[in-house]
Amino acid sequence: MLKIVKWLIFGLFMLLIAGSVWNAICRNLEKDDVKDAYGKAVTVSGKRMVVDISGKKDAPVIVLLPGYGSPSPVLEFKPLADRLSKNFQVVTIEPFGYGLSDGTKQFGEMSRGK
Repeated sequence: MLKIVKWLIFGLFMLLIAGSVWNAICRNLEKDDVKDAYGKAVTVSGKRMVVDISGKKDAPVIVLLPGYGSPSPVLEFKPLADRLSKNFQVVTIEPFGYGLSDGTKQFGEMSRGK
């Protein structure tokens, strides 16, 4: 029984390693394809931050900021921004460490390979 459990743990560990390697390979192959996939890149303190602006230019402005754990605020808030943009100018911000914005030492820089 102990041998079976050891082989199951070993197999799960190997699947985890293989998945991590595959993820790293795919991320490196696709990173240039998604640089400017949506929104507009602006420079803030020497780093790249993505914002998306939609709606009427002369209308009141609504700024959408993500909560913790939103992988891509521009994509996540798109349905809301589309509805609000009929009457407002909507600015969706992807702070550092979110979506396509650059990471920081505190949030995401290590996971992005920077």
